[in-house]
Amino acid sequence: VIRSDPTLSEKDVMRHCARHLEDFMVPKIIEFPLELPKTDTGKVSRRLAAEMMEVAQ
Repeated sequence: VIRSDPTLSEKDVMRHCARHLEDFMVPKIIEFPLELPKTDTGKVSRRLAAEMMEVAQ
């Protein structure tokens, strides 16, 4: 979810990761969801977010 820079691209994120992470840690896919799934208490649901990413692939 991007808050402050709508011009941020997948390439920008990949470039940043490549500079700061080991090769095996750089993600192969970058997604920009409009919002993250939330639980009933308003917290981000990591389980549903992971499922959402699996479906997207």
